[in-house]
Amino acid sequence: MDGAARELAGQIARMPAFGLRQAKRAVNQTQDVQGFHAAVQSVFDIHQTGHGNALSVSGYPILAKLDEMKEKLRQASTSGRPRAAGG
Repeated sequence: MDGAARELAGQIARMPAFGLRQAKRAVNQTQDVQGFHAAVQSVFDIHQTGHGNALSVSGYPILAKLDEMKEKLRQASTSGRPRAAGG
């Protein structure tokens, strides 16, 4: 951590925990009033719809780097390793 970040972290650590929680709550509530939660839900819905489309089009949940993903799955299946998403 660089010096400025460490100094800021130290200042925050010395502040009263209750006051920090109240400030965080105020910021979160303000963002909710401004539509933050609805925006995040909307983006997540669009994101998941994209995965559904990719699955129906290709049989895989992603289209980006599809050939690379298929090769990793082939290698994992022949080596006996468990197949993990994205790795």
